[in-house]
Amino acid sequence: MRGRGRRRVVHTRRAVVVATGTYAVEQLALSERPDGTELVCTGELGADLARAGRIWTYVVARSWEAAVRRSLADIVAEAERRAKPVPPRVLARMTGLPVGW
Repeated sequence: MRGRGRRRVVHTRRAVVVATGTYAVEQLALSERPDGTELVCTGELGADLARAGRIWTYVVARSWEAAVRRSLADIVAEAERRAKPVPPRVLARMTGLPVGW
C-alpha cells in the first residue's frame, strides 16, 4: 500500500448457517490518506445448494449490495456534514464564549 496510511480493520462480521450451507462475511477497514480517510468495505456471500444456491446467492447479493451502498452513502454524507467547520457565531452560541475567543 505505497502512498497510503496504515489500514485499520474496524469491523468484521461472519455469519454461517450450516443447515443450508450458506455464509456471509463482511469487513470494514479505515485507512489514513493525505486527503482524508478511506473506508473500504469488502464482503463475500456463498451457498452450497448447487444451482438453487447460486440463484439464491445472486438474488440475495443484489439486495445486500444495495443495502450496503445506501448505508455507506449515509455514512459519507454524515461524515462530510460533521467535517464542515462551524461558523464562529454558531460556535460562540454553542459554547457560551464570545466570538473570536
